[in-house]
Amino acid sequence: MIQEIPEPEPVDESGAESHALLHRAMELIKPEFEERTWKAFWRTTVDGLSAADAGAEVGLAANAVYQSKFRVLRRLRQEMAGLLDC
Repeated sequence: MIQEIPEPEPVDESGAESHALLHRAMELIKPEFEERTWKAFWRTTVDGLSAADAGAEVGLAANAVYQSKFRVLRRLRQEMAGLLDC
């Protein structure tokens, strides 16, 4: 029995556009946060560090790192929603 090979999906150029919007949103909100709050967010979300390791770097308890990450992500979602509405 011959298996059909599915056609490749078309390249989604909106992915690059979404990526650019995400970077723009991050640029806009970054000044709203203390440096160590932003670094805790970045090190856990982007770099994949544990909350304990990121906290040790920036001088925060692991629980405070989780709170920092939550606040930044909440604000980032708000900003992205605003940019997408435009």
